[in-house]
Amino acid sequence: MDSKDVGNLSVGRGMDLLAKAHAAYEESKLPRAASKAYVGQKRFVAWGTQCDSDSGLCGAPDARRLQLLFLTGLTLVSDVVSKPLMLCLVGSLVRPFMHKRVCMSTFGRFHRHVESMPEDTLNKLPNDIRDELLCGLMCLGVSTTDLRAPVSTRITASDASPSAGGVTEACVSKNFANSLFVHSEHKGAYARLEWDNLYNEMHPWDKHELPPEALEA
Repeated sequence: MDSKDVGNLSVGRGMDLLAKAHAAYEESKLPRAASKAYVGQKRFVAWGTQCDSDSGLCGAPDARRLQLLFLTGLTLVSDVVSKPLMLCLVGSLVRPFMHKRVCMSTFGRFHRHVESMPEDTLNKLPNDIRDELLCGLMCLGVSTTDLRAPVSTRITASDASPSAGGVTEACVSKNFANSLFVHSEHKGAYARLEWDNLYNEMHPWDKHELPPEALEA
């Protein structure tokens, strides 16, 4: 929600859409969890994600990331650690890193090492594993998503086999990149079986193909 929508709830496309959604719920006699709603607030937490209207950033709540920072730091200064502790720690780091997935690249050998640790003994962490944990700790402060960031005009594609991998890229026009994002991006699910009538009704275009104006350079 933009700050202009917060300052004046009668202004802004977001509030218009919200009013239409509420009206549709009322018309269909569907229940709403009003106690879980956030209207007119610049900063709130929903589904475990903290949203800030002023900055446009969303991520794991600050308090949770601060706790993870201290827990990771305590793990780094410990002489020995257990496998259950490491599994809990890496599992806790996944949630904030989901808001900026590039942060997950800080873990290279980490997962394989944790899997190889004995279940019922305490173990010292190798230096390279400590380095990966330290990188993860430093990434906690930047593990956020900018909801106002523009769509990138750099399109990439990657694929891999058991023996090798490949990546290619192409730079396209801003109009084409925005059209691809609106038309093809999967929102709210990792995959779908097929477009259905409901999806087509909600889509800004009538057909599955990109319109001619989207292909203009």
